[in-house]
Amino acid sequence: KIAFMYGNNNHAEKEFAKRKHWALITNPAAAQGRNLGIAAVAVEFLREQGIAVELLVTTERGHAFELAQKAI
Repeated sequence: KIAFMYGNNNHAEKEFAKRKHWALITNPAAAQGRNLGIAAVAVEFLREQGIAVELLVTTERGHAFELAQKAI
């Protein structure tokens, strides 16, 4: 699923604006195998908006946590 944060959370919006580089982590096995394609569309959209983003793909259970730690 692709989620974007909207609303009255000014702190979150300010933090979002400060980021120079983003990582999108996806599980290619999720959504009956469609997740990787969905993530690729999201990455393309974000890059078109001028946001530097890297697509990170999980390969096993617990890998998303490891990728997130390295991305921070």
